[in-house]
Amino acid sequence: MVKRPVGHRTRFGIRERLVVWLLVFGLVPVVGTSILGHWLMTQVATEAAGTRFAAVAERIAGLVDAELRHLVSDLGGPDPGFPALARALAGSSVPRPAPGDSAAVLDHPLVARLAEIRDRDPDRYLSVAATDTAGTVIASTDPLASPFLGREEWWQSAWNRGRGAIAMGRLARLNDRWQVTLALPIRDGTDRPLGILTVAADLTDIAGIIREAEVGATGVTAITSGYGDVLITSPAGGRRAPVVNTDRRRRFSTGSPAWYSGRGLLGRDAVIALAPVRTTAGRSFGGASWHVSVEQDKAEVLAPTHLYGRFALGFTLVLAAAVLIVGLFLSGRIARPLHKLRDGARRIGAGRLDLRLDITTRDEIGELAGEFNAMAARLRESYQGLEDRVRTATAELARERNSLEAIVAALGEGLMVVDTGHRVVMWNRTAEAMTGFKAEEVIGRPSEDFLEAEVFHQEGCSPTAPNSRDATDRPPTPSFLVRRDGDRLPVAVTASPLRDADGQDRGCVVILRDVSRELEVDRLKSEVVSTVSHELRSPLTSVVGFAELLNTPGLTDEKRNQYTRFIITEGHRLEQMVDDFLTLSRIESGRLELEFEEVDLRELVAGLFTVEAPVHPRHQLRCDIPPGFPRVRADRERLRRALHNLIDNAIKYSP
Repeated sequence: MVKRPVGHRTRFGIRERLVVWLLVFGLVPVVGTSILGHWLMTQVATEAAGTRFAAVAERIAGLVDAELRHLVSDLGGPDPGFPALARALAGSSVPRPAPGDSAAVLDHPLVARLAEIRDRDPDRYLSVAATDTAGTVIASTDPLASPFLGREEWWQSAWNRGRGAIAMGRLARLNDRWQVTLALPIRDGTDRPLGILTVAADLTDIAGIIREAEVGATGVTAITSGYGDVLITSPAGGRRAPVVNTDRRRRFSTGSPAWYSGRGLLGRDAVIALAPVRTTAGRSFGGASWHVSVEQDKAEVLAPTHLYGRFALGFTLVLAAAVLIVGLFLSGRIARPLHKLRDGARRIGAGRLDLRLDITTRDEIGELAGEFNAMAARLRESYQGLEDRVRTATAELARERNSLEAIVAALGEGLMVVDTGHRVVMWNRTAEAMTGFKAEEVIGRPSEDFLEAEVFHQEGCSPTAPNSRDATDRPPTPSFLVRRDGDRLPVAVTASPLRDADGQDRGCVVILRDVSRELEVDRLKSEVVSTVSHELRSPLTSVVGFAELLNTPGLTDEKRNQYTRFIITEGHRLEQMVDDFLTLSRIESGRLELEFEEVDLRELVAGLFTVEAPVHPRHQLRCDIPPGFPRVRADRERLRRALHNLIDNAIKYSP
């Protein structure tokens, strides 16, 4: 449990909540109404501007439409179809210039008739040319860029597969003057097209209409084609006309004035209105009609609305400040007693049981403070009684702990306690003496670093009984303790799981008993049994051999007496071996006694050869002991047995 210091305040207490409630329930309706009103005003202002711009665009489109109709009608004059040109083209006497002969085109007889058409309004008709039905230029009042126009879409629209139509060709700005190429069919008396008349007409009047039709400080008026090309713009649109975006081209399909909000010609958000120029519908090259667009930046359109929004924001901020001040004042009066109550509870929790709260308000908080003081008094009494009981229990636990530690320290066998992670948590003095490792060096380290035993597994440890001999009286396979010097000490391990009151494993208790002496005693016992078995066989063999010799016919009394003495001697040896076998209990207990005396090796070996030579007649026994060999101090009988075993083994394993 995390303890807070006295006087620590929560990040979001009652006072803060009261202020937030006042702000939320007092300001949210006002802010919501302001936002909704601003949005509605934005929509209304945008729609009003769009409707107004659509009316302006329609009016400008009407002016442009009237100018284009007047331009086309004046071009035809009193004889639409140009019958004089038709008759000239129909005559066989009209020369056909060679392809690429520009001089012949300019000097053609028809140039005079073309000049008459141009002179009807020389300010608006800049040049006039005539082509045949294939699109080849026959005559022209001025030089042309190409002598063949049959590939131009506007020419093909005017030719109209031999049916003829009025078409508008390329629009260009030359010498700061807007020009458009008009194409009209030259018809005969049967209304059959015989050629196409092309006229470069000046659109300065139309450009003037567009220039004078700007709307506001950021407004742009333009004529755009159905392909999205900006043909003519007002000064605010820039000198080089860009290509309009895809959204604008999609909206060109409407046949009536319309408006929308989108990306303007200058790349800014704008309110845009479009109106078609009806004279161009179906006549401009490729069938792409012209539209008049009127647009204004949305920022300028919504400037009054934004002014209202800033006013509403300022009013909201002032109102929020007022609500915050009032909320802080009211919440302070409400929360101050609660803060005292909270701080008092924390001080009592920190041990100040003599603390009493000084809150005298005549409300529920005052009643709560009184109950709190009474509770603190009762808690102090209970705490004092609890302290006495805890003090008594602590003293008892200390005595038991000291007693347990004394028992563990005095334990004659090694004690190791490990946790569930197989890490050592206790290591007694006997274990220190057995390994040379101090407790502080072992505690906290893995038990596998010190004990080689199959007693631990993932869930805990396997309970084991103390190592004991099995039914055959053989010692158990020992475990090993690792000593400081690197040696391995054999130990018998007794392991038992360590569980808490709920039965959950908390580790393992391991008792370690040194069995090195027991193993050494077992080894000596095995050696003695093997040796005794071997030595019993040797004298028995001698007894049997000499007994058989006694039955030899013609045996002299001297030999018979000699063999009898040998049998008696070997019998005494057997008796001595049985006595040695009975001393195994003394060997196991470590009380084996040796009888040392002066022994003459020459005499001892000679006696052994005398006994063994008759038993093994096929082998020649020889012993070389230098003269003057000193006597040795040893257990005579045990030395004789050792030499006898050596002689017997030498005879047994010799060819």
